[in-house]
Amino acid sequence: TGGLQDTATVTVNVLPVNDVPPVFNITEYSFTASRLSPLGNERVGQVTATDADLVVGNSITYSIQGDGNFAIDPDDGVITVSDYIFNFEGSSFELTVIASDGEFQATASVDIA
Repeated sequence: TGGLQDTATVTVNVLPVNDVPPVFNITEYSFTASRLSPLGNERVGQVTATDADLVVGNSITYSIQGDGNFAIDPDDGVITVSDYIFNFEGSSFELTVIASDGEFQATASVDIA
């Protein structure tokens, strides 16, 4: 006792941290496409991922690894035909789709017959 005292108000701002990767709702997708599909116009299918800690203003971006016959909309995961496909009876295309939140990635397999 006999010491000096003072009181102060401290404000602590907690910022969100991106520490959870995106997750695909389904990890193996299966779609069909006609070999006569018009380029860029035929919707083959859509993949969807979620991110538990996605902060406001950020989003999940989609991309495709593999076959150049298909394209994916980076914003909504819609897959379309981007080049002429020669899909013979019983054959299929195997793609890997990536969902990225800017720091982490998740992958899903896509089979297009």
